[in-house]
Formats: sequence, structure tokens, C-alpha cells
Amino acid sequence: MKRVMFCIIAIGVLYGGCPPKQIHRKPDKVLSKNGWTLKIWITAKGTRSQGYVSHLYYKGKEICPKNWLITPFGKLQYKDSKYPWGWHGWELKGVNFNQNYSNSSELDEFASGFSIAGKWNTSFGNLVLRVNKNGGVSGSYTHDKGELTGKLKGRVLYCKWSEAPSYAPPKDAGECRFVFSKDGKSFKGKWRYGFGGKSWNGNWTGYKVSSKGFK
Repeated sequence: MKRVMFCIIAIGVLYGGCPPKQIHRKPDKVLSKNGWTLKIWITAKGTRSQGYVSHLYYKGKEICPKNWLITPFGKLQYKDSKYPWGWHGWELKGVNFNQNYSNSSELDEFASGFSIAGKWNTSFGNLVLRVNKNGGVSGSYTHDKGELTGKLKGRVLYCKWSEAPSYAPPKDAGECRFVFSKDGKSFKGKWRYGFGGKSWNGNWTGYKVSSKGFK
């Protein structure tokens, strides 16, 4: 049922001559999946007027402006800033385009369905991770009623762990760092007591059990 509805929505917005104006050079980023293509250009790159122009296509035909649209890349929202900076075209929600954009694989991972949210089996018991729209991560795990908070940057989670009884350093809290696989289904990481140290106290690994009910 969802596929039928999705196709009807897409067909209803396919026609030519869509704004914004085409840029006659190679896009800075191209995403393609299941017949969909999103082309993105960075304008006035590196200046205070830096902006983005994007065009969306389905099976070679351009999709003209609507408020928003669900695609294989996620939820796209159409914006047309009145200033040179900002977005002109389809904005891909949930991706930070201002952080090492041209050299980052963040877009590819997002488009492939990369997500760490869900239930995990790890070295320190069952772990549940949740991710907000800004990349902030919170979680809880079974070992000593543990809690975890952090920030996801690309495929690396920079995090803090804390456990009962005190949930404070030097023995019950510290730093952790997880590096996730490209499909977001496993990670290899390290942990240490306290903060700001140069060495790690141990390994922390895990694999995803379920994503059901998580976004």
C-alpha cells in the first residue's frame, strides 16, 4: 500500500521547467538510488554568502516544488531563500552541509539508510540508542544501570558513559568512542575512566539487534 501511494505522489509532481535556475557546471554532490537523483551545488563556497542549489529527478524527469516529499534519501523539503545564501531547491533534512561538506561521506551514509538508533547487544550488555535530529545521542545499557550520551559525527560517536552507584568519575563515569560500520549494524569502540586521558582502559563492541520502533 505504501509503495502505491508513494508512486502516485511522485507522478503528480513530475513536469519540466522547475526553479531554481540550473547551474551549468558539475554538481558538488550527486545522490542516486532507486531511480531518484539529487544534484547539489555549493555557491559562493567559502564566503559569507555560501549557499546551496539542488534539483531532484525521478527516472530522469525533474520533480518541481512541493512543500516536502519522502524519497530514498529521506524527507526532502523545498526551500527558496530570498538571499544568495541559504537553500534554493530541495533540502535534505538531517544532514549538516556546513561541516566538511565537500570531503565528507556523511551524505552517502545518510542516503544508504545509515542509522545507529535501536537495540544493541554489546560488551556491557544490552544497549538502547536514540538519536535526535541534530546528531545528539542518548542511551542506556544493562551493566550497572549504565547511561550514555554523546554526539554522532559521520560514523563516529564521541560519548560519555556513567554507571551506578555514583554516575561520576573517577570510577563510575568516563569517555567512550564508537566507530560504526557503514551499514550502521555494528561498532568497534573503546572506553576509559574519567575524561581527557591519553590511553583507553578497554574495548567496547556491539552489533544491532533491532531497529523496530526507532527512527
